[in-house]
Amino acid sequence: MASNSGIFEYLMAAAMEKVHSQVLGWIFSLRDPHNLNEKESIGVALLKRILGIGNETISIESVVVEYNNFDILIEWKRNGTNCTLIIENKIKSSEHSNQLARYVEDMKVLVEKEDSFQHYSPYQKEHHYYFLLQLIHEKNLHEPWRQLNYSSLSNYLRLALQDDQVSITTDVRTMLEQYLDCITRLSDSVDQFILNPAKFGFVFSEGKTRKLVGSKHLHQHQIFSVENYIKANQLETILQKAFYFKLMQEEVLADKEYHIGESHGTAILDLFLPGTIQVQINSTIVSLRKICQFQGAQVKFALAPIPPQLPTENEIKAVLKEYDRQAPEFIAVNLPADYKKKKVTRPRGKGFSSVIITSQWWQTAASEKSYTSAAGFVSSSYRQAVEFFDQFPQQPILLSTN
Repeated sequence: MASNSGIFEYLMAAAMEKVHSQVLGWIFSLRDPHNLNEKESIGVALLKRILGIGNETISIESVVVEYNNFDILIEWKRNGTNCTLIIENKIKSSEHSNQLARYVEDMKVLVEKEDSFQHYSPYQKEHHYYFLLQLIHEKNLHEPWRQLNYSSLSNYLRLALQDDQVSITTDVRTMLEQYLDCITRLSDSVDQFILNPAKFGFVFSEGKTRKLVGSKHLHQHQIFSVENYIKANQLETILQKAFYFKLMQEEVLADKEYHIGESHGTAILDLFLPGTIQVQINSTIVSLRKICQFQGAQVKFALAPIPPQLPTENEIKAVLKEYDRQAPEFIAVNLPADYKKKKVTRPRGKGFSSVIITSQWWQTAASEKSYTSAAGFVSSSYRQAVEFFDQFPQQPILLSTN
């Protein structure tokens, strides 16, 4: 980790996705007007390394940032063939709402309907490339998407800068070296956290740090330790997610269905249990997913309604609203004997109602010396949740609508 900050850190832009997208767009569009030796541009050299292309002839025709929901859209030619490359950029956010699948469909629509993309028609998948650029590795991707993390990006950029067959002016090189330092710091902070999360216990308790606090922290600390860097750039929440994704790779959890999200700056791990619990509201049967949830310091056993199949959206909303109203009492009445004193939470927007089992989870996670032992705690909580919900009535439970 460098001992002082660069321009991106000083401007509080080191972890801003839009800034990185704009810088990368600039790099891919760079041309050296004084290149008399027909050397490659830095943009072409970087693109080749990302694509794994060797001695083939490629040229970059255009680069657009923030176009049609695409973070970066590159139009380029490979041995004379028209191609596109889309980069979806994620630093402190995650892929959501089926984004990646929608972006592929968006590209197909552009090719078929937009005049400026007619030279790609008909759409041929082998001519269109899609990369998800992430600070952390979240999950394996489905074709046609490929993984690209900031650690690999920094390595590719470093190799391109060291290549004497790449044409770069002195002022551009200075800027690129600043950017390389920036993304190296980013990726190094993730690597060191993943290697030893117990060393960074504050990550598990400071996910809600305000930007102002981070900014003051940066300018008050001239020595850039990993801890200071994480705090200054508010990386706590994305590192919590990184911890969860790494945790779920442990063998004892490998067969579990799960989802990792966040709420108000705190990462959430939901482990979905087999089967459902059913309640009846008037004549409608509503199935409830059983969840073992890790959120902040708490472990919760939660129930979440699956929207029923009804003729109209308003009918669905009415049934779910009625469930939300009755959920805490319904759960409290059916609590197993050993849990009668546990607190039952109310649904907050997404229909989750839960029982708080412990408020010591983060302390446990932060103090574990290995992912294996932390995974053992999660697995034990999962089994406890199965036993907990097994004690609920197995027949549909009738809820009063009075």
